[in-house]
Amino acid sequence: MGKAARARRFADAVLFPLILFLVIAGFYWKLTLTRQFDWVWGPDLVDQVLPWLQVEAVQWHHHHFPMWDPHLWAGLPLLGQAQPGAAYPLNWLLFSLPLSHGKISLYSLRWYFVVVHWMAALFCYLLCRDLGRSRAASLLAGCIFSLSAYMGTADWPQMINGVVWAPLVFLFQLRALDGRRPLVNAIFSGACLGMAWLSGHHQIPLFTTLAWGGVWLYYTFRAGKAGLPMLRLPAAGLAFTLLVGALQILPAFEYGHLAVRWVSAPAPVHWNDPVPYAVHVQYALPLNNLLSILFPGFAANADPYVGAAALSLALVAVACCWRERWVPLWSALALSGVIYALGGHSVFQGLLYGLVPMVEKARVASAAVFLFGLGVAVLSSWTLDRLPSLVSSPWPRRAALVLAIFAAVVFTLAFAVYVAHALAVTFDDRLLVAGLAALLMAALLRGWLSGNLGRNEAAVLVIMLVLFELGNNAGYMLADRSDKGRMAWMDRMTGNGDVAKFLETRPDVFRIETDGEEVPYDWSEWNGLYSLKGFTASMTDNLFPYGTHTRQFRALAGVRYWLGRAPQFPEQREIFTGASGLKVYETPGVFPIAWVVHQAERAASPAEMENIIENRLEDLRSKAVLFGAPPKLASCDAAGETAVLERLTGGGANIAVRLNCAGMVLMSDTFYPGWKAEVDGQPAPIVEADGFMRGVAVPAGTHVVALRYRPASVYAGAGLTLAGVLGTVLAGLLPLTYRRKAGTIQEKNVS
Repeated sequence: MGKAARARRFADAVLFPLILFLVIAGFYWKLTLTRQFDWVWGPDLVDQVLPWLQVEAVQWHHHHFPMWDPHLWAGLPLLGQAQPGAAYPLNWLLFSLPLSHGKISLYSLRWYFVVVHWMAALFCYLLCRDLGRSRAASLLAGCIFSLSAYMGTADWPQMINGVVWAPLVFLFQLRALDGRRPLVNAIFSGACLGMAWLSGHHQIPLFTTLAWGGVWLYYTFRAGKAGLPMLRLPAAGLAFTLLVGALQILPAFEYGHLAVRWVSAPAPVHWNDPVPYAVHVQYALPLNNLLSILFPGFAANADPYVGAAALSLALVAVACCWRERWVPLWSALALSGVIYALGGHSVFQGLLYGLVPMVEKARVASAAVFLFGLGVAVLSSWTLDRLPSLVSSPWPRRAALVLAIFAAVVFTLAFAVYVAHALAVTFDDRLLVAGLAALLMAALLRGWLSGNLGRNEAAVLVIMLVLFELGNNAGYMLADRSDKGRMAWMDRMTGNGDVAKFLETRPDVFRIETDGEEVPYDWSEWNGLYSLKGFTASMTDNLFPYGTHTRQFRALAGVRYWLGRAPQFPEQREIFTGASGLKVYETPGVFPIAWVVHQAERAASPAEMENIIENRLEDLRSKAVLFGAPPKLASCDAAGETAVLERLTGGGANIAVRLNCAGMVLMSDTFYPGWKAEVDGQPAPIVEADGFMRGVAVPAGTHVVALRYRPASVYAGAGLTLAGVLGTVLAGLLPLTYRRKAGTIQEKNVS
């Protein structure tokens, strides 16, 4: 390899990825160069996502792979919920970073956010380089994809981590369609799609899968009979998608059938209940929000903002480069993202909702605008490379004229509003940035076409202009830590540390409940405590039928303490007051988390079980109620019997018991597949008792009952994911060369 080739490889492998990292880190200077801003703010991120990341990081530091969350709703599977992102390798790196006073570091989270966006920019850069674009044009595309539209404005890590992989999914798919090691690249494409499925939420991977499948179908049908051999390519790709994504897909599929989900519908939905189409309409892209493609701050749901500079470059590519390979495809992908995002305004989105399985479960139709952002980014790189050869084309000049007119209209309307309101600014002044960016882009186009700007100078100026324009939207979602309004959620979550320390000193294992107006529901999870309620997207359906808000059920579930300004029930007594005025009230007579019974009866339904809880609660201190046949238990004097529960962890718990005769140990933690029990090291069956909890039959004497979470769905998923990753690596090492002939893709082995 000559020096020139080595220099080119170094630039692509090291230099430009480093430049991209510096650009992204500089763009997010508020996070990287100061400690005055955070991206974690607002109810969803602080009250839900942050506690998830906290409990996963703590378990990781205790050398447990995070699989079970014992803190909310009497226990939930982390991988089953999907959104905590426990299966995503980048999150494993985050969890491995040092904790700050036992909590996940907000400083680490800032750099995590930057790294996620750098990965998006890098993968889009690699895609454009593979499409034959120059390094400067590919760098521009990477910045546009990473910092605009959905990727640049969404802040849920379980969402944007799925978006990151879209460029690589299409990179390898287009390689396969182009006849370059088609089978191998189809496998690579599927593996990258599998990585997107590992990221957490199903929504973005589902949209990517739809687009990916649509591309395969189009080129297969386009080739006619000659395209039939191509069907093995999407089949191989899909197989590796399922393999690589199995660690997340299998537990989520299992949990989906055993849970109820809140989707902003009048009632929670089960697996077999479709998400109502009205919800898809609610979270679609409103027609008036199409203006937010150009103007920041308009979006009601997912934000399609790409700005005037990037959009004008993309449209010039459509007008001038349509006959070039792949330009129609990227135009179609960009347009399809917008059409799907329109939800109820688009009959095509409705058809997919009605015809394609699982589509109904992706309720935020507007999130599909990430495809629009990717398409605009790739098309912009085409214009940046082709503009010097388009001097004779009228379209760049027309684009410059339209941009200038657009700028004039924006400034004129803004001035009119300014004057009409007695020289007071009554609108978001970021709207003026749209006009300024359009004017500058028009000037750049004219300067470039007139020969007054060289190619390199123009490329640098275009990139700087795009960064300037996008910075007036993406950067605004970061919260100034001095802004009490934005930081109120974080203050509530991280506050009342003295109350948490007091509760840590209380004996035994117990659950708490909080006044949601004073303390977030997931405050317990953040502080390593246990709660019956939680701010989650779902809960197990064996807990759902019962009135978890009633005194009786709270007593049965071991909710011993209430946190609020005033008692919830008259019998509660105040035992501690924090510096903020938050009080801890103890509720007398609640059940322990683990206890022993010597009687059992059968209930025919959850409704009957609920009636028993409401009207015969005290019977449950000595009697288990089962939906199946009760086991044989012995009756004896229970004096001196004990069941001492050690602290709950994500991996399980030990219960030291002493029984005078054979009985059943009950633990008010959620009965769920994957839990295994041992009595003195010997396997023992677990039964579902009292409607939702676990019961283990134990003989007379002193024993240790060990409960461990060993889910087959997780272990099988891990094995399949490992097989998929190793298979992908092996496929890349296969000594195969490929050639195209008569419109079909063929393979040829070479020694």
